[in-house]
Amino acid sequence: MGKYVVIISSLFVKPCRQRREMPLSAVSGEHPSYGKKDVLKQIHDAIRETTMPSWFGLVPRNFGDISAGTIKADEWHSLITVYIPIALISLWGGPSSKATLKSILDHTMDLVSAVYVSCARTMTLEHATAYRSYIASYVGSLRRIHPTSNVRPNHHASFYVYNYLVLFGPVHSWWTFPFERLIGILQHLPTNHKFGELNLVRN
Repeated sequence: MGKYVVIISSLFVKPCRQRREMPLSAVSGEHPSYGKKDVLKQIHDAIRETTMPSWFGLVPRNFGDISAGTIKADEWHSLITVYIPIALISLWGGPSSKATLKSILDHTMDLVSAVYVSCARTMTLEHATAYRSYIASYVGSLRRIHPTSNVRPNHHASFYVYNYLVLFGPVHSWWTFPFERLIGILQHLPTNHKFGELNLVRN
């Protein structure tokens, strides 16, 4: 559980990030049934009870419900680096947790660690190597932890992120979110879908 503490501490050590109540349904030895509803409720509690700075991306409080709509990439980043780790560690991080659930938690934290390291504002060879180690552990254990899942092209592509981190530095300097934001703005501009007619009117 040590690496969980390191990651979560690094996120919340700053004064601007304070929990109203710690921990969420603390590790008391009595756990819920670990069904989907219990996990979602814990995530909802984490979203509701965690105070974040104003610049931190908001996420839907009803995450997981149909009414929450499609989760955007920035919202997924907020969920996987803050709210989901808090929820899962609160549920499955205690000494009395079942071995199966602990293995799922360990596997999930490999992904959390990979995302957290790769999205850091500074990048070194050591950090890039740590990313590669975390993502290799996550993908390598995927079929063992989740036998019904399949390895996807994105899993393969994730290994190449290491090369980009080494070549180009922090991911913030080369990811495509600014372009996607621009595309979103362009998609909401009013248009009659008839290219060129506006120019003809002006002439």
